[in-house]
Amino acid sequence: MNILIAILGLSFLILIHEMGHYWAARWLKIPVVNFSIGFGPALFTLHNKLGTSFTLRAILLGGYVKFWEPHMPNSKGKVFDEHPVWKRMITVIAGPLTNLICAYVFFVFLGLSGVTGLKPVVGEVLEDSIAAKAEILPGDTILSLNGAKVLLWQDFLWYALPLLGEPKVSIIVEAADKEILQKELNLASTSLGDIEKERIDNLIGITPKVIQIKPTIGGILEGSAAEKSGLQESDVILSINGEYIYTWREFSSSIQQSPDQELNLRVLRNDNIISINLTPAVHPDNPDKGLAGIRVKTPEIGTSIVDEYYTKAVYPLSQVWTYAFKQTSATLKLTVESLYQLLIGGLGLDSLGGPISIVQHVGVSVEVGMQSFIKMMAFINLSLFFFNLLPIPILDGGHLVTHIIEVLLRRKPSARFLRNYQTLGFALLVTLFIFVTFNDLSRLL
Repeated sequence: MNILIAILGLSFLILIHEMGHYWAARWLKIPVVNFSIGFGPALFTLHNKLGTSFTLRAILLGGYVKFWEPHMPNSKGKVFDEHPVWKRMITVIAGPLTNLICAYVFFVFLGLSGVTGLKPVVGEVLEDSIAAKAEILPGDTILSLNGAKVLLWQDFLWYALPLLGEPKVSIIVEAADKEILQKELNLASTSLGDIEKERIDNLIGITPKVIQIKPTIGGILEGSAAEKSGLQESDVILSINGEYIYTWREFSSSIQQSPDQELNLRVLRNDNIISINLTPAVHPDNPDKGLAGIRVKTPEIGTSIVDEYYTKAVYPLSQVWTYAFKQTSATLKLTVESLYQLLIGGLGLDSLGGPISIVQHVGVSVEVGMQSFIKMMAFINLSLFFFNLLPIPILDGGHLVTHIIEVLLRRKPSARFLRNYQTLGFALLVTLFIFVTFNDLSRLL
């Protein structure tokens, strides 16, 4: 069911993108032949009075808007390339721009409805770490990072990501005695590539102040190592390989340190103690890290214990626009930095994912909850915005390049140039698709 919701969610984002192209064309009076969601065989088709057909196809991961071309019957005065270049440029940009606006709206909705997470309070500071050198202390509450207001620990993590590699990062904290202090983090020794193996707060050398939760299972991901082992929701982990376990953190640490290694668990289930063998899977992005696919059972928000560690950040109408803008800009900056790191080798090519990975990640976000799902939809919207504007032939950015060339030359590029340019783009996209699909399948096998 989660995978179905994930596919429908992605189809909605594609619909948003293509609707941007379609409505821009309608506004500019550029006729549209066909509006398709998906590829492959048509499931059904509707027609409007303007002569546009709307088609739903069998493979939902994609879509397109088809305009009139010179070789089509009755195309006189309707051909897309015969319209002024400025109209064509607006139509091309409208698709990615709609994804950008949609992502911003998702973040506004998140801010208004409230985002639940850990309070930005420092729990531990690792010795000789970046945080220790900046004199960050346990009990400090992080108020802002480089001017961005921090209300949750996840805000701190997200705002820190695009700042990796910076030698001077301003951080304002409230000390345990309520004194407000400005300090400086030196992140020059870090890079985006480091987060393939380490959480960003571990790179900086701090951990959040967290409640010591009992090792009780709150949920198990479908197809995970935990499900295959026979573990069930509400199981309480008593020991691993004979060593007693008292907190979820101890249990999680043992799992992460044991990729592809069989662990013997003593488990309390319905007042009975049973033995279960669990072999954590190898993390797809880090072969030295184990992955079980288990979610912790946490106390309900609102209890006195949890209120000490967790909070719900609700942004008033006067502030939510700034919150959404900062979330959007931080995500885009991270996307640009990720592409740069890929090009210079800072990030491994095996970190790239394709349709299978996207559906899996969206499916996991559905499992976690509505907030996580909406945030994932916002991230994918921004990815669609950015990558569609890359100057690769066939993509929107590639079409934009040919229109810019037309403006500069004051004539359309030659048919030979367009043919070679599009062939190159098609070859690049097919190669990329094969590569990311191979990565996806390698993670599954």
